[in-house]
Order: sequence, then C-alpha cells, then structure tokens
Amino acid sequence: MKTGESARPSGEMSVQFSGVLLGFIDRARSAAALRASAALRTLARDERGATAVEFAFISGALVILLLNGIDIGRYAYLREQVEKAAQAGAHAIWLQCDTLELPVLSKCADEAKPASNWKPAATSAIFRTLLGKDTDAANDAVTLGSLVEGYFCPTSAGTLVAVANPSSPPGTCLAGTTPGIYVQLQVTYAYTPIFGDLSVSRLFGTSISKTSHMRMQ
Repeated sequence: MKTGESARPSGEMSVQFSGVLLGFIDRARSAAALRASAALRTLARDERGATAVEFAFISGALVILLLNGIDIGRYAYLREQVEKAAQAGAHAIWLQCDTLELPVLSKCADEAKPASNWKPAATSAIFRTLLGKDTDAANDAVTLGSLVEGYFCPTSAGTLVAVANPSSPPGTCLAGTTPGIYVQLQVTYAYTPIFGDLSVSRLFGTSISKTSHMRMQ
C-alpha cells in the first residue's frame, strides 16, 4: 500500500460484491423467464401434439364402430342360420314320420326305435346345417325346442295360427281354406357377442330363437 492511501473498509467491499451478485442473479432470472415464455409460446403454436391426440380419439371411435359392425353382422348371419336350422329340422320330421300315422307326438316318438322317432332325425338335420357345423355340439349352443302339433290355419298376413289339436279338427280356416295338421319346431341358439360390452349387439339378448312349420297332412 502506498504511503498516504487509506485502507478501504472490508464492509464496503462486501456490500459491493453482494450488489454485483444480486444483479447477476436478477439477470439470470430474467433470462430464464424469457426463455420459458418463448418455449411456452412455441409450444402453444405447435399443433403436432394436438393432431396426435385428435388422431387417437378418431381412431378409437373408428375401431369401436368396426367391432360393432362385425358383431351386428354376425348376429344377422346367426339369425338366418337359426331359421334355416329350424326349417331343416321340421323338414326332417316330415321325412322321418309317416304322414298317414298321426299324430307325430304319439306315433313317431318311440325312443326305443330311432328310425321311428322324430327327435333324432330333427337333431341330426339341424347339426348338418351351417349353424350346426359352426357350433360345438358339446357346448349346448344349439337347443332343440319342444315340438308342437295341431291344426293350423293361415291368416290374412300369411302366418299360421294353431286352431285345434289333431284329435279335434276344425271346420274351415279363413277365406274358406282347409286346415291342415302341422308340426311346429323351435330352435334356439345361445348368442354371445364377440366383443362383449363394447358391442351394442349385447342389447339384442342372449339367445336367438326361430320357429318353423311343416304340414304333415
């Protein structure tokens, strides 16, 4: 130290150093805030993320629609096949049982003689259809319902209505048509949607039933 110079107090040097340090920290904070603000503005203008989110929502909705389309189409196909299976079973009863030996329920129902029993014939015919071939017979997905036999008359709408039992024939049907002895067979399929709760076809019910008639006499 030169002669005549007075020593600078240490407290003054500390205050100056603190001021410099605080100024540096403030500038650093300001710069960080500016960089963060710029990043936020850039992110707000960036639409790549929004496009990805929109694509995820749209593709998810399309997948659900596709799955429902598959299940509804399968349900319609199965309804048609159940109807065809019922027709095949009723036709098999007509082939199996002697139309001159009626009623079928008493004269074509000998369990000891399968050749003279309507049920094995109808069951075999049903499982020879596409419905039976596509279904495991062991899981009881296809059920042969009870057989109804009686006199039926056609209605003006073209449907058949039971009017009497085989032992009590009626006179005439609507429009002067002659009543005939028919068998009525029902086939039921246990339906389960492929995609479970995602499918609206679950609202259609858990079974598909169809009825077919065959005139015996």
